[in-house]
Amino acid sequence: MSQTILNQVNQRPPLFIEVADLFQGEYKEAPISFDVDPLVLSVRLKKMSEEDPSHRYKRLENPSVKSALMGNDFNDAVKIKEYYSKKIMWSSLKDSNLSRYRADLMQYLQHPKTMLSKQEVGMLVTLPYFYDEDQIIDSITSQYLTSDIPHVRPNMKKITRELVFLHQTSRWVHRKKTIFYWFADDNSFVYNIQLEEGNVLRKFFEDAVLTKSTSVFETLITKVVYPFEYYKMFDYRLIK
Repeated sequence: MSQTILNQVNQRPPLFIEVADLFQGEYKEAPISFDVDPLVLSVRLKKMSEEDPSHRYKRLENPSVKSALMGNDFNDAVKIKEYYSKKIMWSSLKDSNLSRYRADLMQYLQHPKTMLSKQEVGMLVTLPYFYDEDQIIDSITSQYLTSDIPHVRPNMKKITRELVFLHQTSRWVHRKKTIFYWFADDNSFVYNIQLEEGNVLRKFFEDAVLTKSTSVFETLITKVVYPFEYYKMFDYRLIK
């Protein structure tokens, strides 16, 4: 009996060969099916997350998201679709080399579907957040000078500027969520301060700056040209 078992063990291929065989087949991700427009669900999930942060970890296909839908969610989804359909169309006319995200989004907007990959679901979950950010950016570019602003001279010394706080947006930079604080001076030039969300001094900064109508900074600046032209502030000091 023991000799039979021993022979069977000796005849088995090495474990690493068995493990390798598992990866020989092509992995096919199962699509996620929706019976409601997934963008409408994304709009609702964002609102739920803003009301209760614990909802941020819910999956889009969670039945509780669908059951919480309201009429204005459908209207908001239509606004988002119309906005990005126009935005991406104009972008493609200027530059045919769209990013992967925009190319996938354009494909979805032109050919809506209810069977999505996990990557497509992730794209739609983030879209309502990007929409809010883009509305702020559009507001800034429509009211202030955001093109052909003067270049910063090399080795420029610190300047003093009295600035008005406009808005704040956020973006992932090097895998860290970063808050962008937007300001403008009396010449309608736009300035920006960036702080990581986890910065321990961010709360003190917001209490000192965002609660006032104007703030005076001593700062170095550099010109940035995307998503529009503005001055990024660094090595700054709040004077008053």
